[in-house]
Amino acid sequence: MSELDGVRVSPEALKIETMAASQIPVIGITSHTMPKAGQPSWNRGPALEVVGGDESLLNEMVQLFMVESPMLLSQIEEAALHKDLKMLELAVHSLRGELRYLVVPEASRIAEKLEAAARTGDMEAAADLMAALRTQLRVLWSMLTPEAGLSESV
Repeated sequence: MSELDGVRVSPEALKIETMAASQIPVIGITSHTMPKAGQPSWNRGPALEVVGGDESLLNEMVQLFMVESPMLLSQIEEAALHKDLKMLELAVHSLRGELRYLVVPEASRIAEKLEAAARTGDMEAAADLMAALRTQLRVLWSMLTPEAGLSESV
């Protein structure tokens, strides 16, 4: 029943169960998973669409992200420590661009808010958003490490 989605499979299975008088387990396998609220999600499919289906380019982008994003996070934290709002805004802007290309909506949203907080000088909001972004990145790094062919040391 691969041509049916989960919403349509379940009623079909119930019809068959009724006729057979036995239970039929329904096991769903999908490439689209629903992240828990606030958790970063990354799905290769939408990111692959962004690069026009070019697997090699997407692999390169993931590898670059895995190298550059820890450095950008360090720049963000350093800029915040020194209250360098312009540097904070620029570093977050760069990171946000990378997150958008990889289609990571929750982390992109947080980065966008952090960039706005830096622009307006709201360091209190920036501190909370940096903590949220750091958490998002750590989870994302663990998800992308196998994609990038890296060891777990990121």
